[in-house]
Amino acid sequence: MESDINKSEETLSQLDSEISSAEDKLQELQGGVEKAEGEPKELGAGQFFVGTDLPEGRYEVLPVGDGSNFTV
Repeated sequence: MESDINKSEETLSQLDSEISSAEDKLQELQGGVEKAEGEPKELGAGQFFVGTDLPEGRYEVLPVGDGSNFTV
């Protein structure tokens, strides 16, 4: 019976370690995504250049209305 308890404690310790590792990885992945500041910006037709027309960063790009398209 004591052997079973020791095995269970070892399993629990291993699972705790795996959970901690997974939480660290999740935090790292979530850290790469930043919340947008302010209201969404809508750009009309034309060419826009990152670094010139808008700051460098990660963006979520969505088409506006029917027939919209964009090239990245």
